[in-house]
Amino acid sequence: MVQIKICGVRDVDTAGFCVEQGVDFLGLVFYPPSRRYVDPASARSIVRAFQGQIKFVGVFMDAPEEEVNRTAEEVGVDYIQLHGKESPAYCQRMRRPVIKAFGVGPTFSFRELEPYRQNVLYHLFDNPKWGSGCAFDWLRLKGSEGTKAALTKPFFLAGGLNPENVREAIRETGPAGVDVSSGVETNGRKDLEKVRKFVNAVRYPLSVAQYSL
Repeated sequence: MVQIKICGVRDVDTAGFCVEQGVDFLGLVFYPPSRRYVDPASARSIVRAFQGQIKFVGVFMDAPEEEVNRTAEEVGVDYIQLHGKESPAYCQRMRRPVIKAFGVGPTFSFRELEPYRQNVLYHLFDNPKWGSGCAFDWLRLKGSEGTKAALTKPFFLAGGLNPENVREAIRETGPAGVDVSSGVETNGRKDLEKVRKFVNAVRYPLSVAQYSL
């Protein structure tokens, strides 16, 4: 079953709704320039409310290693997601399982994945412009045998996903999980109805039309 990650959750009520809907992962963004940033104290309140009911992912970008490990420990997240230019050695020094994000742009090569093979649990493929709400060319994940050989880790698909296109994205790329943020927002805030539609589109694909009305 394809797993679902809702990223950029900032409050207990939204987190609770996601738990009720059967979401698998919640992403807590610890990158201050992001409009989805959540401070560690607020994040800890969310984790405490639902620990054991859902997996929490701390999202970081080019932060000092010790800061990442300290925040992950204090908040109690289950995974660390790295969205910057963090090296394989950096990933190895993380004290939580790592989800390493890669921007799939025109110059991206799947050979970039090879050095990370021993140091990450999941890859995540996204548009190079993180949080843009735009998809990249999904067909790049179905390309040559070399590309397929590079995909030795389970991966999350991100970038431009929404309730209307997520089923096609899954069919085209075969991810272990899908990651959505702006695709379930209205005016910059999580839209619970869009979250519900997104989950239903992933879980119940034959009924997706009725949830898109």
